[in-house]
Amino acid sequence: MIEVLPLEKCNDFSNLIQIGIPKFIHKHYLNNTVIGIYYIDIESKKRYYSNITHPDWFCNESRIESATPLFSLEKKLMYRENISCGIDLNFLYSANIKFGDFVPQKFKQYTSRYDNNELIPLVKLFEICETIFETMHPKLTFEHARIESAAKIDSLFYDSLYKTEKNKIVRTGNQIEFFYSDYNPYTITNRPTNSSGGINFTALSKKDDTRKNIVAEEGELLVQFDYSAFHPYLISRILNIEVPLGVDYYTHLNSQFNFSKADNRDKLKEDFFKLIYGYAKSTNPFSKKIEDFEDVLHAQYKERNSIQSFFLKRELFFKPNLNKNVLFNYFLQNMETEHNLLKIKQLFDIIPETQNSLILYVYDSFVFKLPTENINIVQKIEEVLTREGFPVKVYIGNNLQDLEIVN
Repeated sequence: MIEVLPLEKCNDFSNLIQIGIPKFIHKHYLNNTVIGIYYIDIESKKRYYSNITHPDWFCNESRIESATPLFSLEKKLMYRENISCGIDLNFLYSANIKFGDFVPQKFKQYTSRYDNNELIPLVKLFEICETIFETMHPKLTFEHARIESAAKIDSLFYDSLYKTEKNKIVRTGNQIEFFYSDYNPYTITNRPTNSSGGINFTALSKKDDTRKNIVAEEGELLVQFDYSAFHPYLISRILNIEVPLGVDYYTHLNSQFNFSKADNRDKLKEDFFKLIYGYAKSTNPFSKKIEDFEDVLHAQYKERNSIQSFFLKRELFFKPNLNKNVLFNYFLQNMETEHNLLKIKQLFDIIPETQNSLILYVYDSFVFKLPTENINIVQKIEEVLTREGFPVKVYIGNNLQDLEIVN
């Protein structure tokens, strides 16, 4: 049996992995709380614990404000309660691991009526924490480049999407419901998914009432900003190709590089995406520019098993043997994500009221819930989003389905 000491016995917090124990398994973290925190020293192998509400703990230790560990699991939950945290462990692990994933079924059945981990003996909760550590530790690496990369995206996430999650989404149906987003940016490219309230926001259907039932409250409007031809504009940024605002992207680019013989925009767009994702061969100058960049990217990847991200200049590590097209696609997804998280942070810094009104971010789209008397803020938001020359379309309405374009 592993000895677990009170956290006040620890003299060095710099090598600690911190595992937060949530009170409830199934509740959203904004409706949850922490009952205790388990610590593992990855160098000395000692274990520590800081109790909050679990009745089994024998020690009445005081909370240690200066205990900032190296990594944290269930960071969003602890961060909300102003508990000092390290880097979100899931960013290093590239997986959305949660404490509840490791609670044995027998305990889930035992506590199902109340969904309360305080009903599980503390010694068993310690065993769950050890299982989490044993599962994650073999795949963890503590080299500087990976830690620095995880720290950069961790910091940006908590300055952008974490704050967005606090803004309630309103849904109508048999009754009015309020719920929160729950972003998962722990993907290989950090492109976040968002499934919450029984809705997968990354795959919203227009064929049912899902969008129609997401509404503004009385005295407010939903305002959606969509980047137009976003990936193509990002590619032009990579290749140093200037595309002026106010033109159709695909028509303009084809006039410059003649990558397609199509006579309508839809076919132009189709040919463009076949070209950039490797589904079609071409000898035009634009295709050559993409292939040259893919070669540079792939050479970097083969040399060190990582590539450098465009905006944050951090190392992105992928599994071996990716082909050039897949690697380029991953690079673009990460570029999109870093750009948009930086944009959200800029909005919050420059226009503080947007921090309380951004309710959804999905890939190339941002949805705000704005008071009707403050609708003049739309132009300010558009100015921030388009500073790099990436155009946006603006839609306004009372629900997410029936939005009307205004620019």
